[in-house]
Amino acid sequence: MTIGDEAVETVITSPIQGFILEKMVEIGDPVVPLTTFQEGTALMTMAKMDELLFRGTVDEIDVGRLAEGMPVEITIGALPDARIEGRLTKISLKGRDEENATLFPVEIAVLPLDGAALRAGYSANAHVIIERRSDVLVIPERLVRFEDERTLVTVRRGPEETEEREIRTGLSDGITVEVLDGLAEGERVLEPLEAQVYEVLGAKYRFNAGDEDALAVWDTAEWERMFGFLFLGFKIFFAIVGSFTLSVGGIGVANIMYIVVRERTNEIGIKRSLGATRRSILWQFLTESMLIVVAGAALGVVVSLGVVKLMSLVPMQEFVGTPTISLQVAAVTMALLAFIAVLAGLFPARRAATLEPVECLRD
Repeated sequence: MTIGDEAVETVITSPIQGFILEKMVEIGDPVVPLTTFQEGTALMTMAKMDELLFRGTVDEIDVGRLAEGMPVEITIGALPDARIEGRLTKISLKGRDEENATLFPVEIAVLPLDGAALRAGYSANAHVIIERRSDVLVIPERLVRFEDERTLVTVRRGPEETEEREIRTGLSDGITVEVLDGLAEGERVLEPLEAQVYEVLGAKYRFNAGDEDALAVWDTAEWERMFGFLFLGFKIFFAIVGSFTLSVGGIGVANIMYIVVRERTNEIGIKRSLGATRRSILWQFLTESMLIVVAGAALGVVVSLGVVKLMSLVPMQEFVGTPTISLQVAAVTMALLAFIAVLAGLFPARRAATLEPVECLRD
């Protein structure tokens, strides 16, 4: 076989019809054939440019939502105006670790494209369409805040008036989020102040506005919320301790009343023999136990007022505020004291009321 005036000894036939992407040998370079004993010399790289593949990776967080056959939209930095579509054809069964993350390789078949020339090696991003919505209200996801299982946005209501509003969201692509309820089209949703600060300073000093480590922001509202939770924990702790203390005090009052009943057995016998009823004996000792608890409660209130007064004289209001006695806490404490007083006096009083006059006088 000859090509022009030169004889050709060997003809190498390509297994595919396509374009040559890269030549790996030049005229005069030695080549060896592929045999069972040695690897042959690679001559060139070829590709069928009408059957292109997109190869990429998906994080393990998202791979569970993917399935082969899903539609894909591909964006190429070199062709910003091109609309390229594809279909997910392969999801690897095994992930690989890259930069402390587990990624799963995927392959996407690129559908035929008219009007744009695709080249091998382009950098591209693929967006797998899991679910699609049309004609819905959306806002940038950066405007949304999540607090205490609520989804909140800041809405402008007037020139100098804003409103914190709870909304219900739907689909999200990480950039925009669907709003199902809580907002109307045309309402103005404001950027969080901290995000605005990051964007302005990031543009001025040339750092990424999304890098929270690049700038430390003292958020007094966040610290106030944290201290609120901290003091709430202290209140719950002291409430539990106080409840146990009152319970122990009630047990002490009950023991005192049992001793009083035993020491006054003769008195109970005399009263019963003179016509006193069981009910009157019951109410007598129950009233005495109530008086003991009331006296203790009054003493506790006086001591609390004194402590609060002394604490108000210490120059620390700037840090912890002015100490006061909460009316709600006082009401709950009084109700708990009344309950403990009834329980502490009821059982000794019932014991006194059930004593027989003859047994009391014999003792």
